[in-house]
Amino acid sequence: MFGLRTYYSVFLIGLLNGLLPCGLVYIALAGAIVSSGPYEGALYMFLFGLGTIPVLLSATLAGNVIGTRFRNMVKKSVPYFILLIAVLFILRGLNLGIPYISPKMEAKKNHPACCHGE
Repeated sequence: MFGLRTYYSVFLIGLLNGLLPCGLVYIALAGAIVSSGPYEGALYMFLFGLGTIPVLLSATLAGNVIGTRFRNMVKKSVPYFILLIAVLFILRGLNLGIPYISPKMEAKKNHPACCHGE
């Protein structure tokens, strides 16, 4: 199925892809769960799905407009961007006191009763 380029196989792959939720889908599911009933939750998810159509369609159409040269440039830059984000996260976790990059987190003086280890 994945090696074939027929309309049927591409359609099935698209259906399977819909079963892989992303973070935004989890947030929408949480919103649907806390709605007042099953019909409202279904409507919430339906409207969420309608709201994603313009962005997904734009991304698809932009992929056809963007040239191969720009696409290759983006592919080559992605690993460097991921490395930059990883280094930034590590620096933030080290609590070094560097403004905007690794701000120093002050310890709270007034801990609730639950946090004194008693």
